[in-house]
Amino acid sequence: MASNFKSMKSSSQSEFSELTKKLNALNESQFRKDDETFWQPTVDKAGNGFAIIRFLPRVEGEDLPFVRYWDHGFKGPGGWYIELSRTSLRNSDGSTEDDPVTEYNNLRWAEGENSPGRAFVSGSDGKPGSKRRLHYISNIYVVDDPAEPKNNGTVRRYRYGIKVFGKVQNKMNPKYPGEVAFNPFDLWTGANFRLKIQKVEGQRNYDESQFDAPAPLNADDKVMEKVFLSQLPLRPLVDPSLFKSYAELKRKLDRVLNIRAGGNGSAAVETVEQEDAIPNQAHAQKTRAPAPIEEEAPPWETNDADDDLTPFQKLAAS
Repeated sequence: MASNFKSMKSSSQSEFSELTKKLNALNESQFRKDDETFWQPTVDKAGNGFAIIRFLPRVEGEDLPFVRYWDHGFKGPGGWYIELSRTSLRNSDGSTEDDPVTEYNNLRWAEGENSPGRAFVSGSDGKPGSKRRLHYISNIYVVDDPAEPKNNGTVRRYRYGIKVFGKVQNKMNPKYPGEVAFNPFDLWTGANFRLKIQKVEGQRNYDESQFDAPAPLNADDKVMEKVFLSQLPLRPLVDPSLFKSYAELKRKLDRVLNIRAGGNGSAAVETVEQEDAIPNQAHAQKTRAPAPIEEEAPPWETNDADDDLTPFQKLAAS
């Protein structure tokens, strides 16, 4: 294992190039909250929070230093629908698997502008509706957690949304001339990430978060090797065995939307959005992961997975 660490150091730049290619390919086109392998930032009563973390490189045997998945969380007349989306998975021919909620959303969206269907999907009164939400999971090193100092110096998994991922992406693919690209996941040429959370219009906001200047995680390679070897596998967290079958999801969707009872699913929905829900790992024993999603999301899917409302676990009892 140590030789693999030395090899990774010598190939740091080529690793960056390969990761950038895979990240560009991505863009071109039920978890336990009490899992101690996960870290989440603490926020105060006002909704503010701060911590310094470091994104870590890919685990040996895995393709990327992160995994990602889609889910849905909303309430209909028949109760809550809180499930992973099968659009996170791929068929053998490379196409995205079908998911009943995405199909239903497409039908409702087709009703046209200002229609009840579009209100159902996109949401109203500050609620984002039934659209998919995108989540990422990476290994991180906790540099400074002021609210929970016991976490300092530990390697944990971190679940985050598109807003934080955008900060990572912008460093790998800078938007403006003069900005130097770097790999935030690299132990030597990466950088600490200052996670700054504010409450804006009732939702978590990460706009003030930023990376420090690139620098090694530690001056001692032995320390960094220990961090590298402490990482946890990510692919089992999105193993296909965690996703319910299309038939199971369709039955639940029909019940939640009261379709079997003659309803048409057009009732206003409540939604669940939070930053720290993590897919259930009860069956995550395999190492095979679904291929990354490469298609562009429909216009009604804003991927806002960073909001902090009612936790999944309090609602998923149905």
